[in-house]
Amino acid sequence: YPNKDVAYADDTSTDYDTHFIDHIWTSPTLGKRIHEKRKALGWTQEELAAEADIDRSYIGGVERGERNVTFTMLCQICLALRCHVAALTRGIPNLPK
Repeated sequence: YPNKDVAYADDTSTDYDTHFIDHIWTSPTLGKRIHEKRKALGWTQEELAAEADIDRSYIGGVERGERNVTFTMLCQICLALRCHVAALTRGIPNLPK
């Protein structure tokens, strides 16, 4: 494969699965977008955490790009932020040209 940091549909190795998930869902870009959306609503991390029924420290880790985010947790965050998953994940991962 030309780029080991990009997921390809026919790659079946177990390293790919972990790397691909980590590459997308520990994204600093995703965390920044969640942070910006939360701030636009005028909420603290505590308020977002309460609305999403997620621990505040988890929200902080996600916003800093340090925590893995499952699709289920991302959906909970998006419901709390009143936005679609696509609004926060557009352009992630950054595909090669």
